[in-house]
Amino acid sequence: MIWHFSVKPVWITKVTKSNDCDDVCMRRIFDAVGLQFLSRLLRTGKDLPGKYNSITKSYIDDPGLTILLPHIAALTVEKSTDEETTQLVSDSYDCLVRIAALQRGPALLIYSKCVPSLCQAIIGKCQDTVYLFSQAYEKSLQLLLHMCVTCGSDTWIGSDKYLLVIIQQFTSIIDTEMTKEKFDLCGSLATILTSVPENELNKPEYTAWQQVIQKLLFGILQNKLASSHRAMVLRLCSVLIEHYDVQWCLQLDQADSKFLLLLVHLCCIEVRMGLDTEDIKKIIATGSLLVTCYSILEHVILYMSAGPSLKLGAKQISQLHAALVGAFNAIIHFLNRMADHPHCQDVMPIVIASIRVLGAWIAEETTALKQDIIALLPFLIQISRKILSERQHISGSELPSVYAAEAGVPDVCSLREDIELMEVSEPRSSCDLSASSQCDTNASSDKTSSVNPSDIDINSFSSVEVLQFLMPGFCHLSAEDTARKVMLTSDLVHLIYLYLNYQFSRLEQSEKSSLDKEPQMVLTTACGVLLNVVVLERHLVVEKPIFSDILKLCVQKTTQLKDGKADHFVLQYNLMLVSLLIVRQRNEKKDLSKPVMETFFKQCILLLNKVHTSEKGTSTRLCNHGQWFDISEYWKLAMQVMCVIINVFPWLSEVILSTKWLPNMISLLLIVQAKTVEKDVQEAYVELFKTLAKTSSAARSIIKECDGLQLAKKYKWKDLEMLLH
Repeated sequence: MIWHFSVKPVWITKVTKSNDCDDVCMRRIFDAVGLQFLSRLLRTGKDLPGKYNSITKSYIDDPGLTILLPHIAALTVEKSTDEETTQLVSDSYDCLVRIAALQRGPALLIYSKCVPSLCQAIIGKCQDTVYLFSQAYEKSLQLLLHMCVTCGSDTWIGSDKYLLVIIQQFTSIIDTEMTKEKFDLCGSLATILTSVPENELNKPEYTAWQQVIQKLLFGILQNKLASSHRAMVLRLCSVLIEHYDVQWCLQLDQADSKFLLLLVHLCCIEVRMGLDTEDIKKIIATGSLLVTCYSILEHVILYMSAGPSLKLGAKQISQLHAALVGAFNAIIHFLNRMADHPHCQDVMPIVIASIRVLGAWIAEETTALKQDIIALLPFLIQISRKILSERQHISGSELPSVYAAEAGVPDVCSLREDIELMEVSEPRSSCDLSASSQCDTNASSDKTSSVNPSDIDINSFSSVEVLQFLMPGFCHLSAEDTARKVMLTSDLVHLIYLYLNYQFSRLEQSEKSSLDKEPQMVLTTACGVLLNVVVLERHLVVEKPIFSDILKLCVQKTTQLKDGKADHFVLQYNLMLVSLLIVRQRNEKKDLSKPVMETFFKQCILLLNKVHTSEKGTSTRLCNHGQWFDISEYWKLAMQVMCVIINVFPWLSEVILSTKWLPNMISLLLIVQAKTVEKDVQEAYVELFKTLAKTSSAARSIIKECDGLQLAKKYKWKDLEMLLH
């Protein structure tokens, strides 16, 4: 049977039956009818013959069909219960589901403004108990959840006005529903909240809802729940804590920590139960719940270490600490077992998630479980090295978000030009689709309905770079002899060198794009570990060639970083101090050429000179840099080390003189009141003046010409006064 364009399209439904049409036949009908006719028919709002929607559904992967999407989505809000309309609505959902199954399908649905129609369908069915939890409602919700998971905050572009309504209605149903749907909606609400644009939930209109949902969840968790139901409630609590921090748990009464304590105890119990088995398959099955609990515990640990003090009694503190120790003992025991099975890849995402939360623990708790943690260090370093090696092959990528159910987020805006071209171009007349639009044309609603709203995407942990979470704990442990010996035996220094290179590449990318701004913080912490090693293991610095590589890298980056950026200042001080200490201890190795040393020293002087200025008021006082609290100890130590290095390389005195730093220091100290200069700051300055006066006659002359004797008398520096006479 062959159709021509001369045949009236409406006749087709009269002379054909869907059972008689195979795929080839259906495609020829589709080509004959054309997209323009289908688009006009959908826009008229008239009754649609089921044949046309079936044809559209069969070839929904044709790029040209995107012009029909808004009209198809609008059909999902039809409320008529007659058979024909019901079939029409069902076919419309099937069309949208098949679009959503395409690689760029969710982004197409968002750009085509299908989200408002889905939201209206969900809202309408929430208000009408007849339709509540019906098949149509489920399809709308699953489509929306699929877009939330795959597209994140882009889902709500142009649809944010529906967000609060859906959140409030879901909360109301959770409050009143007494079936398992109560907990399914907790999972669905958690998924929706993970996609909410940043700061959206902090708007004033959400304030009352925060308290309502907190009171509601507190009440639910006090009941005896099935494990699967409790997992969904904890997942929702985790997402809310991600948005509002632990302070959200204290919404009702700042002095009452009952909800927070209940939440922590439940999480600790779930962790111990989830990991207390030798069956790896069971652990993998509880992976989503474990990660949910890890997220809550990590936030609580950070809050308790940095937030306002919780008003807890001695018994409550003891119980809370015991619960946490029990949970982390289970985590350590689990990781020890995994150390014996390094090739068990299926469980690796849970291993990485466990390492992350353990990193939060060892960064704050330095006594409990210390020996167990030290014994685990070789495995932690081994895993960190393995993951870092894998990450170094991924150029220009961000570290994935690890406590949210995320997939690759399509760029909705990038589709604009392609879609507009589709709208003005002629519909395709052949079934040969371009490679970019090829997909599984047999995709069905199973693909989108497979989204489990209560689950976190555990596989997103498989490539998480864990060293950034371990580094603060490593910084503490590297200051202790036993732990440091174990870490050095596991070649931690080489790992940190690789890590510095990796993070510097990320830092350069963040300067050029909107990538996260964490690299400088991680680099600063890594420098802290190196400082402990360099200061406490001097013989290694001399013996190990890797320290020459570290020195060259730190010197290079100290001079390359932009001086004007406040967030670089602390990092530069860390790099400068690491470099100075290595130069001092490896002075005989001559790792740096004289020109490089001169450039580096000038940069050091520039950084040291920025710290102090004068401030005039009723009296002139010494004013510290705004980040003095963060860099004061580094400044003092750097001044001491510079004195040692100048004695080893006397020619560096000439470099200092060429920068005019010496006259500036003397002038500053002369005009400020002596009592405004801290004693240890005075000592740092006078030691430098004395060193310069001893190693360089030119420096001694300049000090005298700049009223150095007057300066020595003002601050009672008798040793300097004697040198200048």
